[in-house]
Amino acid sequence: MQPISICVIMKNEERHIETFLSSIEKAFGSYPHEIILVDTGSTDNTVSLCSKYDVKLFSFAWINDFSAARNFSISKASNDYILVLDVDEFVEDIDLNGLEGFMTNHRDALGMIRINNVTAEGEIHADNVSRFFNKHFYHFEGIVHEQLSRFTDSTAHESVSHMPVTRGCKSDSSGMHDLNDTSDNLNLHAASRFHNAESSTEYRVLLPLRVKHVGYAGSSEEMKNKASRNIELLMKIENFENDPYILYQIGQSYYVIKDYEKACDFWGKALSFDLDEKLDYVRMMVVSYGYALMETNRLEEALGFTTIYDAFCDYPEFVLMMGSLFLKAGLLEQAVDQFFKVMDFKDAKTEGVTTYIPLYNLGIINEVLGNLEDARELYKKCGDYKPAVERLLKLN
Repeated sequence: MQPISICVIMKNEERHIETFLSSIEKAFGSYPHEIILVDTGSTDNTVSLCSKYDVKLFSFAWINDFSAARNFSISKASNDYILVLDVDEFVEDIDLNGLEGFMTNHRDALGMIRINNVTAEGEIHADNVSRFFNKHFYHFEGIVHEQLSRFTDSTAHESVSHMPVTRGCKSDSSGMHDLNDTSDNLNLHAASRFHNAESSTEYRVLLPLRVKHVGYAGSSEEMKNKASRNIELLMKIENFENDPYILYQIGQSYYVIKDYEKACDFWGKALSFDLDEKLDYVRMMVVSYGYALMETNRLEEALGFTTIYDAFCDYPEFVLMMGSLFLKAGLLEQAVDQFFKVMDFKDAKTEGVTTYIPLYNLGIINEVLGNLEDARELYKKCGDYKPAVERLLKLN
């Protein structure tokens, strides 16, 4: 068995640290691993709580650079393979044999884990994020929203075009390789781009590892402080105004704290560049931009998205957003068409996009049209989705 180093940076995480470490103990058990904890200046009980667990604890003076802290944690790792987690991410499911297979067959690839982001409203938004890798091939870059980057001078580099095609790893239409799929019909691509606004192109493999992220479920004050910190750091990046990815991240920070006007400003600037519409961060930005325009009642501007419909209609989140836009604009027939269309998708990044959310919106339309019995049936199909439960109670 190849040992793994789990590398973490933290500050003032007394609320989550024990739940996090317990989830690691349960998930990895006797599998050879070490936990590297790097504290960047905690003033609460985070560090003292760690003494109950088998961890290696280090201090790092915070210099407003997340990559610097990440790379410091990696430098303290004894093992080649690194799993990067945050303290507010709890391991829910893992197949250690799958990780072994990745290390054996894809040694210079990036391993992606499934992160279920829980919001303050209880919604779940899923991301596939690069977090598992060989430290001899990758390091972090970027002072905030840091991303893994391949060492350009690595003597151990192997061209991904010559990597072995192995059983148990199937590529989906987006170029992602899934270790959970044992199909013999393999169609591997050499490169892909992925969610969580990863802007680079690299060979990636989806690992059988799922975590629950509760960092977005904090108080409004906590979210505002994080967003303000990120905006300040992003705007310190030289020539940030000429980087559409950085403009996207600034807009996203404003969107999180519901400053929709500023979010629209930065996304509008980002989308003025010639962008690849297949990049996940571009897709995410277009969808969020649409909702932000709705929030600011700029419906005519949002309806202009019909001109780019063909470029994004294979993305379920975009189809749902268009349905919501048509509904808000009173274009009920077009809205119904989009809600039925999005339910034809097999899956989506965000929970409910292809199921209870369009069903709920169809219920709203039927209620508006006076088809109350149909509305009731649609709300019932939404399960315990809170808005649908509330509408059902009012109708009854």
